[in-house]
Amino acid sequence: MKRICISIAVIFLCCNVFAQNCDCDKEFLFIKDFIEKNYAGFNDKITDINKQTYITFSEDILKQTQTVSNSNYCYWAIQNWLNYFNDGHTRLIPKPLKSISDSIEEILLTPELLSTLENKSVNDVEGIYLSQYKGYKIAIIKNETNFRDYVGIIISAKSKSWKAGQVKVELKHIEKDKYNALYYLGNHQPSIMEYTIKDGKFNPKDFIKSSIFENLTQNDNEPFSKLENKSKAVYYKDIDDSTAYLRIKSFHDRFAKKIISEIKSNEHKIKSKPYLIIDVRYNGGGSDFSYSPLLPFIYTNPIKTVGTDVFSTPDNIKSWQKVIDENPKLPEDVKKSIADVITQMSQNPTKFINIGNDEIDTTLQVAYVFPRKVAILIDEDCASSTEQFILAAKQSKKVIIFGKPTAGVLDYSNMRTVDLNCMPYLLGYSTSRSRRIPENAIDNTGILPDVVLNFDKIWLEEVLNILKKTQ
Repeated sequence: MKRICISIAVIFLCCNVFAQNCDCDKEFLFIKDFIEKNYAGFNDKITDINKQTYITFSEDILKQTQTVSNSNYCYWAIQNWLNYFNDGHTRLIPKPLKSISDSIEEILLTPELLSTLENKSVNDVEGIYLSQYKGYKIAIIKNETNFRDYVGIIISAKSKSWKAGQVKVELKHIEKDKYNALYYLGNHQPSIMEYTIKDGKFNPKDFIKSSIFENLTQNDNEPFSKLENKSKAVYYKDIDDSTAYLRIKSFHDRFAKKIISEIKSNEHKIKSKPYLIIDVRYNGGGSDFSYSPLLPFIYTNPIKTVGTDVFSTPDNIKSWQKVIDENPKLPEDVKKSIADVITQMSQNPTKFINIGNDEIDTTLQVAYVFPRKVAILIDEDCASSTEQFILAAKQSKKVIIFGKPTAGVLDYSNMRTVDLNCMPYLLGYSTSRSRRIPENAIDNTGILPDVVLNFDKIWLEEVLNILKKTQ
């Protein structure tokens, strides 16, 4: 067989800037010490059973950080360490208006290499892939370093932010078909992913081998995709004379007014139909008050709310005070509530302080006759306040939850941030602990649906059949 010589050129732009101005190992040790002292979930998650595993894992991460020369890999190493706690509120957060990537890696793809990749088997990780949604075409090649086993390189992209030869994703093999990934977003900011790569497809859905892409995309598994209008924060649609559909992209407080407006505009329609579908798939949370306009449509009986306790440390007191100092436009009652929490924390050092009593919400005096049945669609992206909404909805006699288990990011909350020494990130971490745990914890498992449902081409039909059969 004729041997094909492949020329690969790797270019790092300004690669020494990070190494000269920021020691990744010192940054990691600062974060490790801070989490161990201040994270509300640390003593729950690091016990006598797994303490030695945690110590060994931390030592391995420290060794990685000692070899790092750019902020992307420093981010990857430290975020992988934070992921040990499996808490979506405890993570590195990019600072606004800061340049995150101090290096853009470029790899030359020769025509000979591309030709070879085109002929790779579907079961081979190497090959040519197309992005299902974002308009990227990439080549994945084996390219081993201390941080990766494979690298995905842009062949073409619709986005003007990307050009041919730039690295889009780096893959590190974990086991079997599983890979840790450093995935670069549209602005080249790094993010951590975990993929299963099998039969030429990335899962979660992203890249698909070009040789099978056309056959898969001809069968759109989202029959409602055009009607969902995913670009809108809130979207309403009459499915038929008896069913209303309401999709909410996020419960972030900036969308609260839009949610209220859309619901008010369509309230008479919703209340005239026996069935309502509330779609909160992909909704990563926000503020509890953003979902409150939905409660009258699902309410049948008092809703039990479980309170939280905040962990009192000097650093946590500072981080709560920062909320007041950095948000002068906060309503006065919110400022007072935070100030009261800070006072309690100051008076009770190194303790968990009750900041939310267990209570029954009896404020909704009238339960609507219609909708008679409500389907709520959930998936693994539902987190935080969205999970709080789902916990409330599960207590209703008229609600059926469809889909997949949620993210499980609610046991530890009230995320606060602290500045790092030199990296262009904030450290976000949870300062409070729900009294649901340990008996009714949802982290690691998520909230389970009443009906497990894969959102394939017949999901809408299945949801309507179950709703209409249930009395």
